[in-house]
Amino acid sequence: MHGTFDISSKGLPDLSPALTKEINIFLHREMVKKVPFFNSCSATVVQAVVHRLVPEVYLKGDFIIHKGDPGQAMYFISRGQCSVLVPSPSNPRHMRQVKLLQREDYFGELALLDST
Repeated sequence: MHGTFDISSKGLPDLSPALTKEINIFLHREMVKKVPFFNSCSATVVQAVVHRLVPEVYLKGDFIIHKGDPGQAMYFISRGQCSVLVPSPSNPRHMRQVKLLQREDYFGELALLDST
């Protein structure tokens, strides 16, 4: 997740753990259910995925993953944009954008299937 408001951090310390979990489920379940892999899963499975979400923040110009890297995680874009870049055929040192991922887009779902 990119730049999301995470209530499990010290942002709202007076909330009970149970209420914190319920709010996180409410905030993120629809994003998870938009993934075809999860949209037919039970509410219990979707909740389990939401509980395992870990917020990560990336700055403009940061690389999240490089082609050929083993998949370690699935990523959801909750705020901002993420470019998918490939080397230009005419100049491999120059990167060109082939896709722009935005809010509620995701990538890396194949990492969930890789057992290595």
